[in-house]
Amino acid sequence: MSLAKLTDQAMDVTDAFVKLREQIVLCRDSNAPQEYQNGLNIVQTTNLSFFDEKQKSELFRLKGIFFSNLKHKPQANQAFCHSIQICPNYGKAWSSWGDYCAGLSNHIENKIVAAGSGLKVRYAQISFFH
Repeated sequence: MSLAKLTDQAMDVTDAFVKLREQIVLCRDSNAPQEYQNGLNIVQTTNLSFFDEKQKSELFRLKGIFFSNLKHKPQANQAFCHSIQICPNYGKAWSSWGDYCAGLSNHIENKIVAAGSGLKVRYAQISFFH
């Protein structure tokens, strides 16, 4: 096989990845649960064997975003972790996982504050009646 053919095949894979990613990102940016599911389906049915580590990491990162948007927290965390394991030097993967973890932290914090407020109200009600 000639060097020109190898270069053409590499470019074809890169072009295919760019087109695939564009399609997936359109689903991600739609803000519609059905489109999130469609994007997730695209990622999950994609044959990753043709792509390099950074491209695979990007697909798992997007998978994590879809799972997060669909409120599937354990699967989202797993996809983000897998993205980082595939390509530890891919900054976007770390950033997305960090954003995801920060969102979880805020969500838990809000629940604690809400629970605390509820307890104060209950305590006041109990104190009033006793």
